[in-house]
Amino acid sequence: MIQEDLQTLLATVAAGGLSPEQAVQNGAFPYIVYSRMASPVNNVLEGNGNPRINNTHFELSIWGQTYAQAVQTAKLVAQTMQGWTVQNVLLRETDLFEADVRLYRVVQEYSVWHYD
Repeated sequence: MIQEDLQTLLATVAAGGLSPEQAVQNGAFPYIVYSRMASPVNNVLEGNGNPRINNTHFELSIWGQTYAQAVQTAKLVAQTMQGWTVQNVLLRETDLFEADVRLYRVVQEYSVWHYD
């Protein structure tokens, strides 16, 4: 599964870990939470010799205790994604401050092209 490949790729990027959908409670910083988003469906005709290719969108939330920590970790994530053997494109990146938990977050959305 592409989610497992993404997890393997980014496992060493965030000192606090990487998890799907929600952060591990009382974890260390920085950490990454990823979500698989609604993705375009690609159809191919059977029997034409083309492999089935999928385009999955992932949202990565990179959390830090300081703005600098979140931004630096996001930069490392982007560099790691660029070096991935699976074709991907960074679609957007947004900086946020989450006042209710007093943490900084950088959100990156990637379009990832992969074969079944």
